[in-house]
Amino acid sequence: VDLAGLSSRITVLPLDLTSAKCSPLLNVLKARDVPSPVDFVFVDHDKDAYLTDIQELEQGGYIRSGTHVAADNVIFAQIHEYCQYVRSLKKKDVVMSRLVEAPLEYSSRHEDVDPTLVRDGIELTVYVSDPIHQRA
Repeated sequence: VDLAGLSSRITVLPLDLTSAKCSPLLNVLKARDVPSPVDFVFVDHDKDAYLTDIQELEQGGYIRSGTHVAADNVIFAQIHEYCQYVRSLKKKDVVMSRLVEAPLEYSSRHEDVDPTLVRDGIELTVYVSDPIHQRA
């Protein structure tokens, strides 16, 4: 962000959600005074929490029309439920979304395998309308 000269326009809010004592996502955001809605969400944490965290962000008003979401490692980590949810939103014209495939950048589980041979991908989503449960 600094290198691009966008520090005055972009605030990066890294959140450590790995602690066993971590509060629910909305509590963490509210405690840090994160204003809603947000423009961009990069999802790259506990793979089992992708779907529930996105839904929590939607319900909390953090995701609205115009919010961009990038969910990393959806192929390699087999995050099918998240992808199915995004596809269901796409069918309802709530989002535009596409999967961008790429070789896996790293993995301790496949140290002896050429990473260019292991498939991975990032789901790039733009909300074109508010999530359905937010509509009046």
